[in-house]
Amino acid sequence: MKSFHLRLTGLLCALFITFSANSQSIPNGSFENWTVSGGLFGQSVTLDEWNGIRIQAGSLGLDFAKPLRDTAAQQGNYAASVSSFVVNPMLAAVVRTIVNLLDTSGTIDSTLDLTQPFPGMLSNAKVNIIQLFSAFSGLAEFLGDTNSMTNLDSLGKMMTTLSQLNVRNFFSGGMRVDKVPHRLTGYYKYKVGQNLPDTADRGILLMLCVSTDTTDTVPAARLSGGGISLLQPSPSFKKFNVDYLHFADCFPDSVIFLFLSSLSRGVEGSTLTVDNLSLSYYTIDTVKELAVDSLKFDRCFLSWKKSKAFSWQVASGPHGTELDSMAVQNAIQNKFTVTGLSSQTEYDVYVRAMFGLNMYGPWTPVCTFRTPKEPCDTVRGFDVTELTENGARLLWRADTTRGFSYHLQCLLDGGSLLADTVLYAGQFDLKGLLPDTLYRVRMQVTCTDTISDWSENSFRTPPHGVALREAEGAWLLKLYPNPARGSFFVEHSATAPVQMEVCSVSGQLLESRTLTAERTECRLPAPGAYWVRFTSNQGTQVRKVVMLP
Repeated sequence: MKSFHLRLTGLLCALFITFSANSQSIPNGSFENWTVSGGLFGQSVTLDEWNGIRIQAGSLGLDFAKPLRDTAAQQGNYAASVSSFVVNPMLAAVVRTIVNLLDTSGTIDSTLDLTQPFPGMLSNAKVNIIQLFSAFSGLAEFLGDTNSMTNLDSLGKMMTTLSQLNVRNFFSGGMRVDKVPHRLTGYYKYKVGQNLPDTADRGILLMLCVSTDTTDTVPAARLSGGGISLLQPSPSFKKFNVDYLHFADCFPDSVIFLFLSSLSRGVEGSTLTVDNLSLSYYTIDTVKELAVDSLKFDRCFLSWKKSKAFSWQVASGPHGTELDSMAVQNAIQNKFTVTGLSSQTEYDVYVRAMFGLNMYGPWTPVCTFRTPKEPCDTVRGFDVTELTENGARLLWRADTTRGFSYHLQCLLDGGSLLADTVLYAGQFDLKGLLPDTLYRVRMQVTCTDTISDWSENSFRTPPHGVALREAEGAWLLKLYPNPARGSFFVEHSATAPVQMEVCSVSGQLLESRTLTAERTECRLPAPGAYWVRFTSNQGTQVRKVVMLP
């Protein structure tokens, strides 16, 4: 019971989009229509389409509390009021006998005291009090302790219990609806009885929305949602709003309103008056203008017309998949990307709007599309580094997420094939090369269902004795800026003069000079890439320098 109370309180605080359609008048919601008829125990005043508390035993009908016609209306001529009451002591024993006779299961609280105050009730449905008592194991637990003001827990338990039972065992009639309710609006005034302070009691408003399952032999009905409000004391008419909360997977076909004149069983004379009731509805339409904005081999970009929905759901799957078997994902805006698709494959997609907890609009008609062939671009970042007279390192940007493979060939200038291999990583070391020799390397990408064009590169190994592998020496060397434009600077910490040699990327020696200062400005012959080797009495270091135009 407590957990449902917390859930229900959270739902009451949840965001609902307030976009209601035009309001529909509740039958006799202004309480202008009344009929007067004789009753077993005196004159009984009954308003059309509404009921008070009655016990029905065969042809015997006992009015516990009669709705009263109040001429001090909020608008028009009449309002309706109910008051907390005590069963006539002379009739209490008769009523107890009837209750016991009808309660064959023995579930009604045997200690139920009919001489204590009961809340008056106003309902647009007929309520089977005996069955209702049985379902809740005694009216005392339902209505709560005399001195307690925490009885919303008991109301929460009532909603929980009713949501698990056939509601038509307790209520008959109600207001038929063909849309999803949004908000009940009306006016009330409330006076606490027995000259007690205003903090001693509250009125109760319950909105129960019922869905009928006609698939069974005997049609059953259950709660699809509803709302609860505690009405504070007010000497004059005050407006109230109760929002519909949807907590089932079905839409209601009827609505039952219950007004109770007391939150507590211990207060006699508390009076609740209501007038001018109306019910508004959600506009729940099919998502419009669903379109495929663009397609890629592994994803689809969808969009649809923006509406006032809370969010949307997108269902997708291979063409021909049953909607109930599709994967469903949530979208918080009117566009969505469906990922994880296969190339050259047909898919179906549907979209529907969400308007609250478990409250959905209808799915769109199916939208079918076919993904294109997967593109297979040439290899990216194909480069030659760490060139020596006998080897070179090849680097490229490998796509490891999709498992692409890379076909590498290395050829001598003139066409002789030296290496032919399939790789997955983005690096490969060529070994056993000849000094001062021109080589050509080429690579192609093998995608899922196609192969890219070749990407090519070439290099010349340096002459014998010219090691152009980059290495860190035991002495500090700084070269900046790099890339450079026009000139660059060299700083070093060598204790003796440094010999600087400039080679082309193919290994040809272009320039040699001695650096005597710790900081020297240097220039290179022309824009391009160069290997620069620095030699001192503390070792050798090699740097690659790029000169910009």
